[in-house]
Order: sequence, then structure tokens, then C-alpha cells
Amino acid sequence: MSRFSLIARIARMGFSGTTAEAGCSASEIAAITGHKTLAEVERYTRAADQERLARQAIERQSKNKSSKPELDEVANTIDELTEINSLMNQMALPTGIEPVFQP
Repeated sequence: MSRFSLIARIARMGFSGTTAEAGCSASEIAAITGHKTLAEVERYTRAADQERLARQAIERQSKNKSSKPELDEVANTIDELTEINSLMNQMALPTGIEPVFQP
């Protein structure tokens, strides 16, 4: 492989990674770079895709204050709230995890 070919290949790899980080799909990158298969492009874009998906998941989770609804959002009456609390106190917890609340 000539020095020019090696430099061109490194530049194409860098461009593929940079455009993947910018949010371009593998198909879009392949259209620009001339890769013959999507598998060739995905080799360079996999890390950028994983980082982008992780950021999106973290952002979604941060918008949701909790994955569980508050008790007062579930219970319609004081009796229902009392029953839910009673059931929660009876639940078996995994070994080594102490309850945050005391019955």
C-alpha cells in the first residue's frame, strides 16, 4: 500500500467517524465516502452510534424524575394508600438491601 493510499484511507476513516458523531446514518456516510457495503462503514461508526444512543437514553431518563409513579398518583383514597404501603412493607427485599423507609 502506497503512502498516499494509507493517508487517504486514514482520512476516510476519520471522516466516517466525524460524520457518525454528527448524527449521519451509515447509509449517508457510505454515499459520501464510497464504501461498498454498510458493514465497512459500521466498523467505523459503531462507537459513535453507541455514544449517541447512550446520550439519548440518559437524556430521556433525566426528564423522567422516577421510573415509578408516586403513591399519591396511584392511590385514590387514604384506604388505598394505606393498603399499598402495607403491601410494600410485606414485600421481600433482596439480601443486602435495606429499606429506605421504616414501617
